[in-house]
Amino acid sequence: MNSTSIYEGCNNQQIKLLDIAIKEDNLGNINKAKELYLEILKLNNDVPYVHAMLGGIEFDKENYDSALIYLNKAILLKPNSPGAIELRGECKEYLCRFKEAVEDYDLAIKLRPSFAMAYYRKGLIFHYEGNACKRKEYYHIANECFKKAKYYNQSEYTNYYKYFKRKIKYLKKIGLY
Repeated sequence: MNSTSIYEGCNNQQIKLLDIAIKEDNLGNINKAKELYLEILKLNNDVPYVHAMLGGIEFDKENYDSALIYLNKAILLKPNSPGAIELRGECKEYLCRFKEAVEDYDLAIKLRPSFAMAYYRKGLIFHYEGNACKRKEYYHIANECFKKAKYYNQSEYTNYYKYFKRKIKYLKKIGLY
């Protein structure tokens, strides 16, 4: 088993439970999946994938503090996990911990330079901070982030980038950029 496996840290019983949990999760049976993930952790609390999945479930339920607990544990067990780090950044963003969120997005980007979502989320923070503080350097950072997000995932971020380019044009017109 290689170190990037979702089964990292699992014994045979946990592997079977994890396979069932993933199937339940894919079928939309989130509560059943969560029960199975928790059962896996009772057997061995050091399974990074399970902590990350529970973090995702809590995030989807808007339980950001609880999601952070699971995501922090997943990252502690597997520090080079850009997906878990990016999601932790989103939790911090929703908890208005913007500086910490940007740090997580930067780390996720460092680990996976083509991580479009991390660029996008970081861009949003600087966009909103630019609006709040009327600071053009924030708009510049946001613009660069949106440009990278579009570059790495054109289908998802092209329209948003076009919108932001129009906004930059307007900001230049009124002297804020």
